[in-house]
Amino acid sequence: MARGFKSGGRHKGVPNKRTAQSLAAQAEAAAKIAAALGDAFEGNAYELLVATYKDKALPLDVRLDAARTALPFEMPKLQAIEHSGKIDSDVTISDEIRARVIDDLMDEIDGKSRNLVGQRAAANGLDDDEIEPGTAVARRSLGH
Repeated sequence: MARGFKSGGRHKGVPNKRTAQSLAAQAEAAAKIAAALGDAFEGNAYELLVATYKDKALPLDVRLDAARTALPFEMPKLQAIEHSGKIDSDVTISDEIRARVIDDLMDEIDGKSRNLVGQRAAANGLDDDEIEPGTAVARRSLGH
């Protein structure tokens, strides 16, 4: 009966009988292959590719082929994405902010036009006070 803690059986991390037999069979097969090959490479296939393309004693075409083969494992390919051109956003501009921006832009435009009128007036020998906005002189000085 359970007492609130484990009281027997296999401990955590210990492989069961079937897994232990499989691991032993794999180790035995690997030992046989290594004995048959003699001086075999100890690492995995990726490590062999890296060792190949870093070996400067090998011909360049062999090294390039190994590098080309190993590249997808070192750097994943970038995915192509489709841009729909539509931005889903909950951000809205309030009417008050929109009105302020428009007023600021209009003030800037008005200031530039007054500056242009003043420059034309000075070029024609007139004072800024002598030109009223909207008059024919002001329109001529703006190039209308």
